[in-house]
Amino acid sequence: LQILICMGVVGLIVFCIAIFLNYQKCLEYITNGKMKFVMVYRFIYIVMIAIGPYFTVDAVFTIADITNGLMAIPNCISLIVLSGVVAKETKSYFDRNPKLN
Repeated sequence: LQILICMGVVGLIVFCIAIFLNYQKCLEYITNGKMKFVMVYRFIYIVMIAIGPYFTVDAVFTIADITNGLMAIPNCISLIVLSGVVAKETKSYFDRNPKLN
């Protein structure tokens, strides 16, 4: 049982580091490499790690729900902006593959 708990903790730590690095790279791409925004992101991330243990579990889940909800905003904007491209590419794909219609 101890080994499973250790494996879970290690897995969680690796997952958190991977998410941090992934979002950092996305932010660098979106801001054209402006390190000012990346440094703000790093600061917020480190502050949340430092104060996170002092929050109640409900507060942590509320913050997680809020941030997940906020991530939907750029996704919805992207869906609206790219809807024409998706429709055109889908039509093109089905025109090239008539068996799939």
